Amino acid sequence: MSKIKTSLMALLTFLAINTAGAQVKSDSTFDALLKHRPVFKGEITREQNNEILKWENKVRQYFNENSSDKAQSDTLTNPTPTVQPVDNYSGNFEWVQGTKPEHTYGRTNTFYGLPADISGYNWTEFYVNGGTTIFGRNTLSKDVTSVAGINVGLDNQLIYGTGMPARIGVGAHLSVSPIKDSFVKGYFTPVLIDTHGKEVPNTSITGVYAEATVTPSLKVSGFYEVNLSSKDGPETSYGEGNLEYMANDNVSISWNPSFTNKGSGKLEPQTNQRFTVKYTFK
Repeated sequence: MSKIKTSLMALLTFLAINTAGAQVKSDSTFDALLKHRPVFKGEITREQNNEILKWENKVRQYFNENSSDKAQSDTLTNPTPTVQPVDNYSGNFEWVQGTKPEHTYGRTNTFYGLPADISGYNWTEFYVNGGTTIFGRNTLSKDVTSVAGINVGLDNQLIYGTGMPARIGVGAHLSVSPIKDSFVKGYFTPVLIDTHGKEVPNTSITGVYAEATVTPSLKVSGFYEVNLSSKDGPETSYGEGNLEYMANDNVSISWNPSFTNKGSGKLEPQTNQRFTVKYTFK
């Protein structure tokens, strides 16, 4: 495991150096900006949302460098004449109903964009059984380069919750869209540091996320994470599957099983049946 950590830290250093020297690229003409504006039909996927946010950042960068056309920037990125939040967020609220209290909770998912083509994603779960507690994670991602259609980039993970010290880690990811309306991302965070500046022992994050739009009203997605640093060997951390039906533009229902740890050093997960109702806000 130490060799894996050493190799990844070397990769992270290389990517960080390249990131520090990189500048946001902007389309050079007004026509080019219009030509490359992303337009999608139906429910917007996570990858499509990231493409929109990156395009808006390019528009703002271009017009900041050509301040005489600043008014056109607002028209392009905000075609409806309303005041938009500076963080360009979208998201949803889910009610997850499981067969056990610990598998039943409310959850918010928020997607937002930051300068320099940084994509942000936050989820926070709210548990009300036996007292209100929260648990969540915030992830910042930036693609640094692309090789043979595969994006390579950096991730920052912040994990927090009631009664636990926050944890933060830096890792790397690979992502690709293998077929139309699909997205796959693999990620690895080798080390987590707590609020006291100490490494969280026997803990790392290795995961994969995938999603695909089957029809305008049907979507499949899921993620699965394992801990390769467990003292008893690789073990399941957590995962979810999701078969989602869109009732309309805002409301969906889904079969949403979760996959939890079955014991120290065990990769075979415990499967928990759940159903979810989601309300999406733009």
